Amino acid sequence: MAGVMGSMEACVPALRRYARSLLRDRQEVDDLVHDCLVRALDRLHTHREEAELRPWLFTIMHNLFVSRIRRLKRRGVMEPIEAADLATLEYLHAHKTGALFLASVRGGGLLGGGDTDQLAALTEYGRALGLAFQVIDDILDVEASAEQLGKRTHKDDAHGKATYPALMGVEKSRAFAHQLKQRAIGALDSFDQRAEPLRQLAAFVVERSL
Repeated sequence: MAGVMGSMEACVPALRRYARSLLRDRQEVDDLVHDCLVRALDRLHTHREEAELRPWLFTIMHNLFVSRIRRLKRRGVMEPIEAADLATLEYLHAHKTGALFLASVRGGGLLGGGDTDQLAALTEYGRALGLAFQVIDDILDVEASAEQLGKRTHKDDAHGKATYPALMGVEKSRAFAHQLKQRAIGALDSFDQRAEPLRQLAAFVVERSL
């Protein structure tokens, strides 16, 4: 047990860096790291002794963060406010859908042993990709039918929610999404062809029609 505790303690700086990439508030970062360690201790019996500890801890933190976002959405804490401007809308989406994209991309970079510059590039990529996804999602809610999307559409207008098409118009929203795609792809300039799936993902997210 003492050996495992020592290994977990050694992972704390990496966990803190991951938490700081997801949250701005210092107390929230501390709380996420604390909750991750408490959850890990509670589930230590599920960890295979021969498996690496750090990826397991990152997975726990990622799941805790995703659960936090979902709780906030259910409580309505993260819903757009009336007369939201573009800066407010971007902030809201960055802490909803964008945060989930960022957590996935940053988590992969950390697990892959990325250095500081690589993690910074992946952070820029994840933020641009997450926002682009939301912009296109807003557009599809306006343009597509329920049968095409497989879910109810036009619900944002019905609820009076702030969206990119509502604030910018559909065409400007689409142009903004393409700018975000270029920003995401540009963030990967320092990576070789192994990052090509990420580049293709950015193109798919923005160019998907339905």
